[in-house]
Amino acid sequence: MQTGRISAESFATQVSDLMSRMKQSFLKKMLTLGNIVPPQHTRYMAYLAAFYQASGIYPCSDGFLTWEITDTDLTHHIGHGRYGSCFQGKFLGRHDVVLKYLHANDDDIYSKPRQGVDGESRADFRLRREVEIWKKLNHPHILPFIGLYKLHDTICMVSPRIEHGSAHVYAAKRPDASCLNLLVQVADGLQYLHGLGVIHGDLCGHNILVTAAGDARIADFGLSLMMDEDYPDSNSSGWHLGGNIRWRAPELLRSINSTWPHKTTASDIFSFGRVVLELTTGARPFAEVLNDLALLDIVLSGECPRRPTSDDAMTRGLSDEVWALAKDCWAQNPEERPSAADVFARLQAAVPVTLTTRQ
Repeated sequence: MQTGRISAESFATQVSDLMSRMKQSFLKKMLTLGNIVPPQHTRYMAYLAAFYQASGIYPCSDGFLTWEITDTDLTHHIGHGRYGSCFQGKFLGRHDVVLKYLHANDDDIYSKPRQGVDGESRADFRLRREVEIWKKLNHPHILPFIGLYKLHDTICMVSPRIEHGSAHVYAAKRPDASCLNLLVQVADGLQYLHGLGVIHGDLCGHNILVTAAGDARIADFGLSLMMDEDYPDSNSSGWHLGGNIRWRAPELLRSINSTWPHKTTASDIFSFGRVVLELTTGARPFAEVLNDLALLDIVLSGECPRRPTSDDAMTRGLSDEVWALAKDCWAQNPEERPSAADVFARLQAAVPVTLTTRQ
């Protein structure tokens, strides 16, 4: 007798519904007891934590409650950038998470909100855009979005804390470790994004995280957009110039009649080629160039980085095949660059059969 199978989406819905009912039961008991949680009710949190750990699913459409996220400290940053900062927290009493909030500064890389969102602050606009894209993503090599949490009037995006941090630091600390598996996984995540019509827009080693098992997770969707999206201001240089020039496709740096070209899947592929160089050398692209204006001239001229000749680069996976792929990703004509699916297939073919253990 055949047994019926359910889709991954159906399973996720069923698990989410079950966890929602458990949360509601817990909340009713809290209200009955005047919001005081006796020790015996900690089992509810333990059940929810176990379900989340097993499924990676957690229902929080209305945001987290105070007892779901604890041990937070806005003053203790674990990551700080121009447009946002991150700090740690504890989820359901046992899972380490990262809470990211966006700075409400005037020097903003985004255009003002368009019709329909009048009066919305720029920080709120940025956060809403990032969440709208991120929450739809579900892939082994995409950093999961858990939910939103409000702390002291600050809205934070919550995601799992990834043990090894960013891939560029991970690679720099491991000169004897192959990065091919990481590159294959990033390519897999990228082809998933492009298949959904999502352009990452800021792919670099800093925005790729590495788990304790040595697996890659693409993160930071603050500069991402949908292929058919039009509400970021097409005349906003800040929107188009967001991200680091060392990884940026040259066509994005040339305005035509004061209009900046849109980011595309091909510009993502260009950035991926730079990531190949970054992870196999443990250094930034054009690391020897320190002057920003000189770097801009180099990128606009179409000059490619020189091939590293060190043994470390070869050990990390920069074979002839992988270097040829990186160069193809840097084609000046965006239409000549490979697709994410092509990149994934070529990297899979380049991984030695013996490379089965993770570094």
